[in-house]
Amino acid sequence: MHVVVDEAVWGASELFGQFGRVTVLPAREIVAARLKGAEALVVRSGVRVGRELVEGTEVRFIGTATVGVGLWARTCGKGEGEGVA
Repeated sequence: MHVVVDEAVWGASELFGQFGRVTVLPAREIVAARLKGAEALVVRSGVRVGRELVEGTEVRFIGTATVGVGLWARTCGKGEGEGVA
C-alpha cells in the first residue's frame, strides 16, 4: 500500500510505514498529480480535500488528524487545557 501523508502529521512515517510505502509531503505539495499510485491519504486541516484532489487517483481512504487538545477541551465544555491530564 502507498500512503501519502501531510508532513504536519507527527510520526507518520513510523505509524504508516508498517502498511507499506509512505510519501511525506508539505501540505502545499499535496495535489492530484502527487497522489498517482497512492491508495491512502492522511492530512491535517490545512489541506483542502475534494473531488478535484482525488478524482482519477487510486485513493480509497482519506484520514485526517485535525483535533488537538484545545478543540477537544472546548467541545467537552472545558476551557483550553482545563481539566486535561
